Amino acid sequence: IIRLADAIDKYTATSTKEIGRTKTQVLRSIKQYDIAEMDCATIKSEHIVSFAQELLDGGRHPSTVGNYISHLAAIFAIARPAWGYRLDQQAIK
Repeated sequence: IIRLADAIDKYTATSTKEIGRTKTQVLRSIKQYDIAEMDCATIKSEHIVSFAQELLDGGRHPSTVGNYISHLAAIFAIARPAWGYRLDQQAIK
């Protein structure tokens, strides 16, 4: 089982381009949510929508939620081709 938190850690540890402070902070913050404990192979669109709703319910602005999802999408884009992690890129689109 490879959790989303593991994929986030791998991304931040192996990214070849400099990850900005904001992106690093957002990714670290995502690890505090339940979705981070999920097995990559089981994450579906509805989980991402629930996560976005959880952020909104927690008082985050829609633009901030968009940033969170955008930073998460970068991990979904690279996880399968680069590391064989079973994150479904279609789920985040």
